[in-house]
Order: sequence, then C-alpha cells, then structure tokens
Amino acid sequence: MFYVITDMTFDSSSYENSTGSPMYKTHNTGYTDLCSCGEAAETLGHVLQDRHSFRMLRQAVRSTPTDLQTNLWGTIGELDKTNTFIHQKGITI
Repeated sequence: MFYVITDMTFDSSSYENSTGSPMYKTHNTGYTDLCSCGEAAETLGHVLQDRHSFRMLRQAVRSTPTDLQTNLWGTIGELDKTNTFIHQKGITI
C-alpha cells in the first residue's frame, strides 16, 4: 500500500534547508491500494500472476501459466516454484 503525493509546491521564501537551498513541500492526499507498478491494485494475484515487470521471472520459474489457487495451495512442487519466485523478486508477503 502506498501514499499518493499529488501536489508538490515550491516556495523558496519559506522552505529552505540548513544550507539555504530551496526544499519541496509535499502534501499527502490519500491512501491507495495501487501497486507501485501503477498497473492495478496490489493483490497477491496481481503480484504473483499479472504484474508485467515480473513476467520474465514467472516464465522462468513456471513453464506454463498457473492459477492463483495452485500458486498458493498447490502441491509441494508448485509451492516451491511460488517460493522461488517470491525470493528471487525480494517480495515480502
């Protein structure tokens, strides 16, 4: 889950750091379940099966596409593939 920063304002007269350089002010305007890739909500299904940037590793770990139930509750062999994928991507679940 990520916070969305929708507005950045620059005000050199009131936002300066200790060196005198201008700083930016951000406004947190809400909470979103959008994945950091921006493609969809960050769900197990999206991360394990749909996220485009993970496609090559998914194909390397599994020779054929697998449904979410098999990814999460399949045989020991299937769970081992899911575990390999998660660890190679550094995903925290």
